[in-house]
Order: sequence, then structure tokens, then C-alpha cells
Amino acid sequence: MRFLTRPAVISAGIALLITGMLYGDALQLPLFSDDLVQIPWLESISWRELWTSPSPYGYYRPLWYTIWRGWARLVGGLHPRGLHLLNLIAHAVATWLTGVLAARWLRRGCTRVERTYAAGLAALFFVLFPFSRQAVAWPGAVYNPLVTAMAAAAVLTYDLGRAGRGRGWVVAAFVLAVLASLTYESGILVAPLVVAAELSGRARDRWARQSWWVLVFIGLLVVSWALWRSMRGAGVAAFGLT
Repeated sequence: MRFLTRPAVISAGIALLITGMLYGDALQLPLFSDDLVQIPWLESISWRELWTSPSPYGYYRPLWYTIWRGWARLVGGLHPRGLHLLNLIAHAVATWLTGVLAARWLRRGCTRVERTYAAGLAALFFVLFPFSRQAVAWPGAVYNPLVTAMAAAAVLTYDLGRAGRGRGWVVAAFVLAVLASLTYESGILVAPLVVAAELSGRARDRWARQSWWVLVFIGLLVVSWALWRSMRGAGVAAFGLT
């Protein structure tokens, strides 16, 4: 019974239950206009082209399309139900990690009950966020919950590393920040988000010693921004669709 009241378990339960209740009907939806442009393009290019050229609309989002291609091989194609399920999974994971992060980030001295309430409320507020509706119901918007999950996971793993759990957790945060920047352009902001977490942690005396890892994340911001600017192009389609 004590296990069931852990913040991570409460957050996971809310994520799965409310995501299913609110967005489960998305599994019955078809594909939409952008999907009908991006899927044929993805099925026609090589792996090399996928990572060295912009998407149909001119944006550089190679990891997102790599996930789609891997998902297609796993479930037998880029079909509506499978793509909608991927969005539901991503949103549930982002909700779960948001709850875990909220409980983790409380000040020292908070009780287990307080952390459990924090996890539950954070997960509930996030999963009910009105603007998630389009991100969950539109397969082509899967990058939104994906990057959100990566952002929450990056701050969470960084916090674990800075709390003395080992340098490997900080490395994991760095890897997540890299992956987020290759998923969607807003993912470039995950690196400065970790820097903000470091500054906030220092202001609250969360960690006993300073860390120069922030310089690595600042460097990642510069590199990822430069890469995105250099790789972005005209794409293969315009927005004048009929």
C-alpha cells in the first residue's frame, strides 16, 4: 500500500487515467492535411536524406521523423491509429514526468505526503492543460509532448546528478537536451532550461557545491541553434495546399 502512494506512482496513475479519458477518442480520428504531405515524403527518402535535409515545410526535425519511421517498422506502417497512439503515449509520459519533477523539486523538509500531493496536482494540471488538445489529437504535432517529456526528464536527471547520484545523470540530461534540439525547434530551449534550473538550485541552496556543467549546456545552445539555422531550408512543399 505504501508503494501506491509514492509520487511517481500517483503521477503515473493520473497520467494514464486522465489521458485515456480525455484523449482516448483520438484513436478513432483520421490523418490530417500536414500528415498527408509528410508521410509520403518520409516513406520516399533515405536515412541520409532524413538527417541532412529539411522537412517538407523547411524545418529541421530529424529525430521526430526517425521516431515515426521506427514506429512504422514496429507496427507495420504509418497508420492513423498507431500514430494517434504514439501521441497519447508521449502525452502520458510528459504528464508523468511533470508530476515526478514537481515532487522532486520541493524544498528540503517536505513530507512524503506533501510530495505526493505535489506530484498529483502537477500531473493533473498538466494533463488538463487546454492547449494540449491539438498536440494530442493531431499526429503531426507529436513533437510537442515529446519535447515536453524530454525537457522534464532533462531537468529531473540533472537534479539527480547534482544531488550526488552520480555524473551519469548529468550526462543523461545533456543527451536529452541534444535529442530535444533534434526533435523540434523549441527543443533548443531545453539546454537553457537546465541552466535556469542550476541557477534556481543555487539560489535556494539546493546543492552544496557549484558546477561548471552549465557552460556545457550553454555551448549546446549555441551549437544547436547554429545547426538548426544552417539546416533549415525551403523544404519540398509550400503552404498553398488544396
